[in-house]
Amino acid sequence: MLTIFIIIFMVIASAVQVIVIGRFFHAFFDIGYANGAILGTVIVLTYSLFGGFKGVVLTDLLQFVFFLFTAIFLFYFTYSQSGGLDAVKMTAVVKAKEGYTSFFSNVADNLAYVITFGTSWMIQANIWQRISAAKKGSDAKKMMLMSFLAFIPLYLMVTYTGMFSSVLYETVPENGIIPDLISKLRSPILSAVLFVGLCSAIMSTMDSLINTGALS
Repeated sequence: MLTIFIIIFMVIASAVQVIVIGRFFHAFFDIGYANGAILGTVIVLTYSLFGGFKGVVLTDLLQFVFFLFTAIFLFYFTYSQSGGLDAVKMTAVVKAKEGYTSFFSNVADNLAYVITFGTSWMIQANIWQRISAAKKGSDAKKMMLMSFLAFIPLYLMVTYTGMFSSVLYETVPENGIIPDLISKLRSPILSAVLFVGLCSAIMSTMDSLINTGALS
């Protein structure tokens, strides 16, 4: 019964990543959404099929480096362009967004989200797959602690990037804020690197879901 639920979760979650990669490719290249989704999926399937779990882990490591650079750059870029948190607060007041910059605003609803999102990670099969792959129990514990600490600044950077972007955009562009930001950069090389970073975030999730789902 557990295997059935894992497969259902992995299929649906993978489908979400296929949709996202299709939209990203459509936003950056002169190709249709369907072709973008197929191309992105083929790339992930190719290295996942030939590399197996080890290939997925190795590519995830490389993809993390690209994604980390992208996250840090976009955080700094939106911060410098927007004018910082004071500008965000002023924009929130103008747009009548009460509690937009308060960490404890609407605590009940936010806490429910934190609990459901957090506990879903605790039982997610591909996370336990990685924990089980550690050579020693002590290595697994260290990995879990390091991951916990690393996710705090990562999620804060992503959150604040979105908040800073509220100053830069009146409405959300059709292709999304982040693709729009990257496509408007003056340097095509930097834009390409950041695009790879965004794709890495999507593909690293997709290959993990596909690998665990296939094993199940």
